[in-house]
Amino acid sequence: MMGFLKAFAKFSGTSDNVKWSQSKELVVDGPDFFGLHYVYIDAEFHVVHFLPKLDLNLYILQGDPVKGTHEYHIGTDGNLVKERILPKGDTEWKINPDIVYYRLKDGNRKLNIYEGKVSFAFPFNGTINREWIMKRAKEIHAKQKTNTLWLDLKEQIRK
Repeated sequence: MMGFLKAFAKFSGTSDNVKWSQSKELVVDGPDFFGLHYVYIDAEFHVVHFLPKLDLNLYILQGDPVKGTHEYHIGTDGNLVKERILPKGDTEWKINPDIVYYRLKDGNRKLNIYEGKVSFAFPFNGTINREWIMKRAKEIHAKQKTNTLWLDLKEQIRK
């Protein structure tokens, strides 16, 4: 798998950005319907986006450096509501040091391009897998409920 990703990155001109994003936690602002959210990239280039909402729902996109493969919905009670495999080509992204570009299909199957600004980048040493995603989702949801989610960010900035 890593050989394919490296070849794709080289072919598509994203090699430097893929390498830059390795082992990172990003805080991204936008597009508007995503809001402020977290993106994690581990050492093996597994990628996960956590999209917390004000109504206490949490949406999660999992994939690789260029596309989403799975979507999870954590409900207002903190439990998994829905899990699905994303159709190929429906959810793609390009992670740059300053901007994350999202290419998403809407309800009419039309591709739209959106962008989010990378506000902060921190080192990340975890391993992304379904178990880690569900554990982190529980942590994020608990902080959403107590309005302390972004206090973690303030602490990271101070370090």
